[in-house]
Amino acid sequence: MKLIRYSGNPILKPRGDDWESVAVFNPSAVYYDGKIHLHYRAVGEYYPYTSRLGYAVFDKELNLIKRYQN
Repeated sequence: MKLIRYSGNPILKPRGDDWESVAVFNPSAVYYDGKIHLHYRAVGEYYPYTSRLGYAVFDKELNLIKRYQN
């Protein structure tokens, strides 16, 4: 298997929600049923030093299909 760095990085960025407004990182991906399911760690400003888990779904071309709210 040869891995190639995706030129469209990053595929996921922090957003304005308090629980993931500072950083998103440490993803794990699973390809299932024709989609890429991504669990990731997120940090926000409201609770310092508290991490939460996020979940997003992408298609095969890494287009975001759904990013769930916590």
